[in-house]
Amino acid sequence: HLLALLEPGESKNWYDSYLQTSLNLSACSFLFSANDTVTIPKPLLSRLNVIQMPDLSLKYLDRYIKNTIEQLSDDVGLDEHFFSLNSSEISVLKENWGEHKCLRTLKRQIQFLMVEKDASLLQSRFH
Repeated sequence: HLLALLEPGESKNWYDSYLQTSLNLSACSFLFSANDTVTIPKPLLSRLNVIQMPDLSLKYLDRYIKNTIEQLSDDVGLDEHFFSLNSSEISVLKENWGEHKCLRTLKRQIQFLMVEKDASLLQSRFH
């Protein structure tokens, strides 16, 4: 289905079975994201502009940790100053980062630390 949407002729008269009508989607742009391009079928990949993003380096890890704490605090309606990580906790996060290099894993680790820091309010929200 994606291939047809990326072809100008087909996308001008796209039939949407849910809406049960034809649509002109020729002016639409699509954005895809993937951890790897290996599993993307060649015909689809040939129609995409691939932009490689570098891995998050240790240089930016402190900022990501701070932003994640702000986001998670905001999600539960608490001031981010309610939570802080000490230098040893941040060191552990950085050490673990070298092993997994996964933002989702890092976020879960930060959530775990926030919950462990006597933040019982968050347990129902994160679990």
